[in-house]
Amino acid sequence: VMLAATITAIVNGQGAPPIPAGLWQSKDQGFVIRIEACGTGFCGFAAGAPARHKKGKPEDICGKQMLKDFVWNGKSNRWDGRMQPPST
Repeated sequence: VMLAATITAIVNGQGAPPIPAGLWQSKDQGFVIRIEACGTGFCGFAAGAPARHKKGKPEDICGKQMLKDFVWNGKSNRWDGRMQPPST
C-alpha cells in the first residue's frame, strides 16, 4: 500500500528548495531514514529500525526503500512524494 507523504521544510529567502539528503529520524516509529538523490527527486531507505518493529528484525528492514519520488513543490514550499512501509 502506497501512502501520500509530505516533508515540510523552511525555504531560505532566495526561494531555493532545501536539500533533504542525509540521515533523518522519524518522530513516531523510531526509524532512521537515509535520504538521497534518485532520478529527478529524492528517495529514502531504512538505515535503522526499532528493535521491536512489527515487520521483522531491524537487520531485515535496513536498506529497504521507504520514500520515493520526492520532488520540491514550490507552490506549497514542501517536498511531496510517496511513502511505503518497509517490507521484509
